Amino acid sequence: MQEQVSLQRLGPAHGDEVVAVLADAFRDYPVMRFVAGPQEPYGERLRRLIGIFVAGRVHRRHPMLGLRDEAGELLAAITMTPRGEHPAPESLKAFTGESWQWLGAETKQRYDCMVQAWERMPDPGTRWHVNMLGVRQDCRGRGYAVRLLDAAPALAAEDPDCRGLDLTTEDPANLRFYRARGFEVIAEAKVAGGGPDSWMLVKDFR
Repeated sequence: MQEQVSLQRLGPAHGDEVVAVLADAFRDYPVMRFVAGPQEPYGERLRRLIGIFVAGRVHRRHPMLGLRDEAGELLAAITMTPRGEHPAPESLKAFTGESWQWLGAETKQRYDCMVQAWERMPDPGTRWHVNMLGVRQDCRGRGYAVRLLDAAPALAAEDPDCRGLDLTTEDPANLRFYRARGFEVIAEAKVAGGGPDSWMLVKDFR
């Protein structure tokens, strides 16, 4: 019997679940390995780092989608940023400040190298940004990433001025996956300090 997996719109109450899924999914992702660094415990450092990224969506109440199995367990998630400016609320500043203090100055410096590379990418304009898309490692190969990516345009289309989606990837193996789903590479950036290369891809639907 085929497992029933349902699509769900996620909110702030699901933040911890999203962090857990993405920490598993991105365990060996180039950005995470570079920014988190060689210090131990790597698992906790990774969870804290991804917690910062997810908090940026949760505290701003940005859209997130997830896939759940019949038992209610979250298997995969996608987080997004709508177009426009999104100032950080004080609650987010306090959370990220505490997290970076725990992770350390060298970790923050490596992250800043990534940010500088991303800032050299073209302005997304009226596109929505896909922040993170991850599937639990024991659930890969079931089409969950495709299902979430296919659901993202409909969510973004709720914004009448949104023209499409953009995202970045630091894993060359992902380029083929995204291209097969209508995305095209429009920019590449080198990351200082020995970090991974980054590619920006877009998919317009208007």
